[in-house]
Amino acid sequence: MQDDCYIKKDNWLQDFIQCFYSIDHCGLAGEYLNRSWDMPWTELTGADGKHKVSRKKRERAGFYIETLRKWGIPKGETASHLTSVVHFTSRKVFDLCG
Repeated sequence: MQDDCYIKKDNWLQDFIQCFYSIDHCGLAGEYLNRSWDMPWTELTGADGKHKVSRKKRERAGFYIETLRKWGIPKGETASHLTSVVHFTSRKVFDLCG
């Protein structure tokens, strides 16, 4: 776990275990890295005037910026840190991967 992360929900691991075992032939459960957010905030909000960004993405970017500001968290240069990467697998699957 990263040093700036903290556990927000009790029994959070149970959700991964339940998801993993509820799907036949599931080998990996988790979150993913959304590379489309790995760009400067000025591009995401359309403030640079150079890049065409969807209204939905502009609104989401504005929401994230405002939420980070309210929480006292520096937004950083890009939004790449907004997506976490968390994976869960079983020992059996891990061993099969070599």
